[in-house]
Amino acid sequence: MKLKTGTKVKIEKREVTPQDMADRLYFSYFGGLTGVVDRIFDDGSVCVDVDLESLSPEARERHKQMQKAENERWLNSVSAEAKRKLTPEQKKLRISYKILVSQADLRPL
Repeated sequence: MKLKTGTKVKIEKREVTPQDMADRLYFSYFGGLTGVVDRIFDDGSVCVDVDLESLSPEARERHKQMQKAENERWLNSVSAEAKRKLTPEQKKLRISYKILVSQADLRPL
């Protein structure tokens, strides 16, 4: 399978192997996640920008809480004048959820 940046993918569900523990490229909670290929590395690993909707409800909520806290911290560091110049969209900080996986565990959608 030939992937390229921007390809929509799904991570296959499978059992975790001892090699996965060494490589750290697959964990049980990766199985079933969807996302978009962000970068492909020469060693066969792939950075995937995960669709937040594909996360478990617990992981999605934790991510939203971290994003909200980081957004508030960032807005508090911006001057009042600069803050007034920001559009509502610019005031919303989006934190990506990216993971590194083996290309062998991905299938294009």
